[in-house]
Amino acid sequence: MNNSTKFIAMLIAISISLSACIFAGSGISPERQCGVRSEDQFSPRLHGRPYSKNQLSWLSGNDSILLMNNSGRLFTISTSEESAEGLLDTGIKGLWFALARERNLIAVVEGVGDGLVATNIYDVESLELIETIPDMGQGSFSPDGRLLAGTITDEKAGWVRIVDLDDLSVVQDDILPTRDRWNYYLESWSNRDEWISVRGPMETGVKISVVDWPSEESIQLHEFVGCHDESAWSPTTHEIAYLGNPDHNWDIFVELPGAGNARNLTSTSEVDEYQPSWSPDGKYIVYVGVVSRSEGTTFWQDLFIVNAETGEAIQLTETPDAFESLPSWSPDGEKIAYLSESDGEVYLYTIDVDGANRTEIVRIPE
Repeated sequence: MNNSTKFIAMLIAISISLSACIFAGSGISPERQCGVRSEDQFSPRLHGRPYSKNQLSWLSGNDSILLMNNSGRLFTISTSEESAEGLLDTGIKGLWFALARERNLIAVVEGVGDGLVATNIYDVESLELIETIPDMGQGSFSPDGRLLAGTITDEKAGWVRIVDLDDLSVVQDDILPTRDRWNYYLESWSNRDEWISVRGPMETGVKISVVDWPSEESIQLHEFVGCHDESAWSPTTHEIAYLGNPDHNWDIFVELPGAGNARNLTSTSEVDEYQPSWSPDGKYIVYVGVVSRSEGTTFWQDLFIVNAETGEAIQLTETPDAFESLPSWSPDGEKIAYLSESDGEVYLYTIDVDGANRTEIVRIPE
């Protein structure tokens, strides 16, 4: 068993243990507590997710992308060259990455043997290894790129640690939204330096909480029956977008933590929404919409854009023979990059925010 396989097996074991911890003794099944029916708890699910490692993010300019493929290989891709020559294998292989555009840094979670991981920090341009942070998994940079928050796990628990990248000192450790439960995992860092979002077990299901990390005070998001997933912070305000399923399907909610004003942006009974991503100006959210056919085995998966204020949405792609995922805004907000899978092949595309100029950039190798 290779290191990646060991790590994935460890994650599955942690996930099973987490579910057991959440619902043990409650007398309520996980699927009921999370507000979904047991027969379709994971259907329709996002094609190729959540078990693939595919990730993508635009680099500082508007013509290059950092992408991790399903086998963990990290590539840089030029969007100005619509050919395979625009794809460069960095030689780095990992399980997850985070990008700090402000400091030209990449944090890559890599297996180090025996099911253990470490986070390696690389320079974006030279790909030189700068630092290694032992034991740290999935992470997120602070807005100024000076700090890195990441998930620390052992055989019993998961929690969040914050490290200063200038001297690798631990700024804060054992960050948890509640002390009577463990197994919490970092989601993302707000543009407000003090706030991070973490995901883990609460009384009514798996929830996302906001933690003011200097004080370790927790801010519970709006309470409803169901679970949370996939949070993303607005780049211009302190609002957070996240997935919730109070009505048996996944919708996108937007909330100002502590204000108790969660808004269901999508509120669609027939569509499950995933992977919300804010536009650079904070006005729109692009997401993946999934609809199952009547037989429950065939579904379409396209991109949509919703106005974060009004909830008005438009369909960006309409590809019945392909599955779109991982939408990411260009820094100037004019284009969206995404992956499209068809007949077992995965391609990188870009598209204008009005749906024009859908362009195939390159096929993504395994």
